[in-house]
Amino acid sequence: MRKILVYAVLLMLICSLAACAGESAPSATAQPTALQTGANTQTNSPSAGNTLQGTQSALPSPTPTGNLPSSTISGSELSPSQSGSLTPAPSGSQVSAPTKAPTKTPTKTPTKTPTSTGAGPTVPVQPSAPVNWEPVIDKDGTYHFGIGAKEYTGKLLTDFTGGKIDTDDTYMNVGRYEFVNGTLKAYTDGNFVDKYDNFTGGGLSKGQYSTAKYAGVRVKNNNDTDAWFHLQGSGIFLGEKGQDVILAYDDGRAYAAPVQEHTSRWCIKLPSGFEGTVLIPVSRLYSGPDMNTSSAWTNSRTPWTQLGFHVTCSGTASVDFRYVFLTDKTLPAVEALPNNPSNITNPEYSYTDEQRITPFWKSSIMYNECLTFEQSGSKISGTLLFVPKRIIAVVDAQLQNEYIEGKDYRWIEGTNKIEWLNGSAIPYYYEGALLGKNENGSYINDYPNWDSLSRCRLAGVLYCADKFLWEKQINVTYEYDLSQVASKGIIYTQYQGSRLPNTVKKLNNNQDLKVLFYGDSIFAGGDSSSSRNRAPYMPNMDRLLLDGLKARSSGNISLKNISVGGWTAENGLAALQSGGYDGRDYSALSGYDLLILSFGMNNAATDAKTFADTTQKIVQAVKKKNPNIEVVLVSCMAPNPQAAGFYGNQQYFGAALKQLADNNSYAFVDMFAVHDKILEYKSYSSTTGNGINHPNDWLIRIYVQNILAAIVK
Repeated sequence: MRKILVYAVLLMLICSLAACAGESAPSATAQPTALQTGANTQTNSPSAGNTLQGTQSALPSPTPTGNLPSSTISGSELSPSQSGSLTPAPSGSQVSAPTKAPTKTPTKTPTKTPTSTGAGPTVPVQPSAPVNWEPVIDKDGTYHFGIGAKEYTGKLLTDFTGGKIDTDDTYMNVGRYEFVNGTLKAYTDGNFVDKYDNFTGGGLSKGQYSTAKYAGVRVKNNNDTDAWFHLQGSGIFLGEKGQDVILAYDDGRAYAAPVQEHTSRWCIKLPSGFEGTVLIPVSRLYSGPDMNTSSAWTNSRTPWTQLGFHVTCSGTASVDFRYVFLTDKTLPAVEALPNNPSNITNPEYSYTDEQRITPFWKSSIMYNECLTFEQSGSKISGTLLFVPKRIIAVVDAQLQNEYIEGKDYRWIEGTNKIEWLNGSAIPYYYEGALLGKNENGSYINDYPNWDSLSRCRLAGVLYCADKFLWEKQINVTYEYDLSQVASKGIIYTQYQGSRLPNTVKKLNNNQDLKVLFYGDSIFAGGDSSSSRNRAPYMPNMDRLLLDGLKARSSGNISLKNISVGGWTAENGLAALQSGGYDGRDYSALSGYDLLILSFGMNNAATDAKTFADTTQKIVQAVKKKNPNIEVVLVSCMAPNPQAAGFYGNQQYFGAALKQLADNNSYAFVDMFAVHDKILEYKSYSSTTGNGINHPNDWLIRIYVQNILAAIVK
C-alpha cells in the first residue's frame, strides 16, 4: 500500500511595491566632506528629486503569505527576519543541459591526483588539483567512480534501458517526470514529485545484492536551491538512520549528506548545482517509508524490481538521474557537508565568519568585494573600490567556483579595473540590461509583469532579485594599500563608545545585553542570499550583527528584529502607539538596552527636518518602556540614482540625523554617505540586491562593519 504523503503547501505572500511619485527633479551624487561618520563629523548632500516608494521582501521561494511574526534572536537561535507584506520577484525556471551520458565502453581514463605517500587521515582531504570523476562504464558493466583522489568500482544496475520507463501519474498530480536522452528528469514545480515505479525491469533483478554495501545513483541538481532526494521502489525506502550517505562530486570533493524528513520521506540533501554520485549505504534501506514499523532491507536482500525517485525542491529546474549501480567496496569516512560546499582550491583564498565582518578600512585584504561586469560598446569591464597590489582570487556569486586570470578576466595592473575576456565563464550585463532592456534593445515588461527571467522594468531601470541579477555579482579578494582609504576619501564609522556607555560596559563585562533592531525592509533582510534561499546563504544583517557582538562578549546577547518591509518612519512611529499599526503593536516592548534604528528608504518624499523629528519621536516612544535604552541611528543606503522617483530626500537625511544624534548623544552611522562614496568608484549594480533599493551581500556586510564599529573597538 502506498503511504499517503503529507504535503504541506507553503502559502504565497503577495504585496505591492508601492511607488508614489512626487515632484520630479534630477538626482545628484553627494559629496560628503568627512572621512569618518559619527560623533563630531559632517556630511553635506546636494539636491535631488523626491518620491515615496515601497519595497520588496526577501523571502525564499515559494513565497509565504500573510504577515510574518517578528524574529527574535537569542543566543544561537534565530528565526527569519520579519519582512511584512512584501512581494519577492517570482522564481524563473532554470534550464540546464542534461547530465552527460558516457558510453558503456571506456572513452577516457578518469583524471586523478597522485595519491599521497605514507599514512593519511581517515577523512579524505579535498583535492588540491583537478580530478574528473564523470562516470566511465566498461563493456561488462563495471562502473568507475571516485571519492577524493581514489577510484572505486561497482556494477551497473541500470542505465534506464531494457526496461519500462513510467513518467505519468505522479502522486497527487504534483510535479512531473520527463525522460530525455537516457536521463530521467524530475521537476517538482517548486514542491515535490513522487512515484514508486519510474523504472521497472531492465535487469534490476540481476544485481549483486548479496554482497552490496552501497547503492550509487548518478545525480545532477540543476536548481539554484537545494533539493531533497529519496530512493524508493519495490520493498525499499531510504531510512532515517544508518551509515553516512556520501555525496561524491565529480571534482573529487566528498561529503556526508544530511538526511531529513521532507513530505513524509527521509530525503538526502542535494546542494544547489550538485553533480556527481550519491552513495547510499544499504544499511539505510527499509521495507517501508516508516523505519520504525518496517524491517531492514538487509534482513532479506530481496532483489529490486522497481525504482522510484522522489524529489522535494522549491526550485523549478530539474533534478536529473542517469545511472544506478551497486558496489561491494568499503568506502572511506568523509567530512560533514558544509553549509556552502565549494570547489575553490586556491590555498590563499580565505573567507571566515570573522573576515566577513572585519572592517575593510582596518585590513589590507578586501574579502569578497562584489564586482559586476557591464558592457559598454565593445568593452566589458568592472571596477573595484581600491587599486589592488595583487589579486588573490576571483570567485562566482555563490562562492563555489574560481575564475582564472588570463582566461576569464584580466586585471589592468596599477588600476582598479578588471576586464572581461572573450570566452570567459563570467556572466555580465549586456549593454542596456540595467536599464531594463533585452539584448535586442527592446524593453522588458513593465512592473509588475515579471518575465520568464523574473525581471521587470520599474522607474526606468531593471528590477530583479533573481538569478539574472545576482549571478553577475562575482567576488574579488585582493590585497591593497591601506593608505588608499584616506587618499580616496573613503567614509567609514568611528567608535562612539562614549555615547553608548552602558552597552560598552555590558559587552566588556560579559553581561547580558538586549538589542532592539527596528527599520524597514533593509533591516528586515532584503535581499541577502539566505533570505533568497540560495548560496552562499549569507545570514541577514541582524544575524551578522548578533554574531559580531557575540564574538566580542560571552554574555547572553539577544536581538529582537521588529523591522517591516515597506514601512516609512511614520509607520514605525504608529506601531509604537497603543493599538499599534497594521496589526503590529510594539507599545509594550520593554527591557531593552540598545536600539538600532534605521528608516528612510521609503521616505523619499519627506523633508529632512520632518524625517528627523519623526525619528526622534520613535526614540521617545521606545524610551517610555525602556528609559535607559541607548541609541544607534543608521541612515539608509543610497537608492539607485537612475531609478526615477526612488532617489529623493534620502540624501539629506544623514546631515539631519547627525544633528539629532549630536543633540541627544546618540551614536550615528551614516550609511548613505558610506554607500554614496563607494559609488564614486563602483557601479550601483555591484552593491544592490534588487537593482533599486536593497543591498546585496557585500553591502550588507558594509552595513554591519560600520554599525559594529560604532559599538565596539
